[in-house]
Amino acid sequence: MKHFDPLLLQGLPYKNGEVDYGRLRFYNMIFAMMRISGAISILLGFVLMASHTHQNNAFLRNFNPYAHYVGLVLFVVFCVMFGLLMLHFLSLKIKDTKQSLKLLTPYHQSIKIKLSRFFQVLSILFFCVLFAALGFMYAGFFIFHIALLAIPKIKAIYADDDLLYAEFCISLGLVSIGLYPIKNDENLYYCEFTFSQSTIPMKVQQIVRCLCQDNYLVKYRTFGFARNIDSKELIESLNHRAILQDKIPNAQNTKIDRREL
Repeated sequence: MKHFDPLLLQGLPYKNGEVDYGRLRFYNMIFAMMRISGAISILLGFVLMASHTHQNNAFLRNFNPYAHYVGLVLFVVFCVMFGLLMLHFLSLKIKDTKQSLKLLTPYHQSIKIKLSRFFQVLSILFFCVLFAALGFMYAGFFIFHIALLAIPKIKAIYADDDLLYAEFCISLGLVSIGLYPIKNDENLYYCEFTFSQSTIPMKVQQIVRCLCQDNYLVKYRTFGFARNIDSKELIESLNHRAILQDKIPNAQNTKIDRREL
């Protein structure tokens, strides 16, 4: 859920002309609860596996019943919260637009994207076989499926005379779920950098909500892309509200010196 926040699709919350930090903290709390419940459910799944492979361990054997039920409850909590967020997100979908739309993000296929997609498919097949063998008692492991298949990502960005529109997709970018308006205000930025902490450096492209605090841009939740795009027209459309690594070496940080833009 790190790169998907339907609560900020229509901009940051405001109250009396100022950013409502109380609502932002509430949003953060919702996502933190969802991540924590999911992470603990997955962790308890590994505890259950360990209890079956180390049956002579008294602690794991005594902890086994609690791990099963607590993990299942936390998995249900995660699914309910994720389902409510998705219902809110889907309610923002538009059926048609009054004007013709211009595509701002031409698609660039690359060998890295193809390899990434291939390994994602292998991961899904692996987890399917694993869960079929383990059974539903390891409910937390199904969160991997949700993360890979159900979290929406941006497939393309379009524009008319007034608004920006994002076409979102799920299932590794194979299934489109329609167009959604994005509020194009001063808090909307495009961010692009190379994620160097992975074994194979990957190009990261995001739509980001930012706030200016003491001459620094602070990134809030981001919207990730499902595939690599040509960002030139999008950057021009955003009036150069762009955080690019070729200009800002620390572009992947959450706090950027605004004077570097």
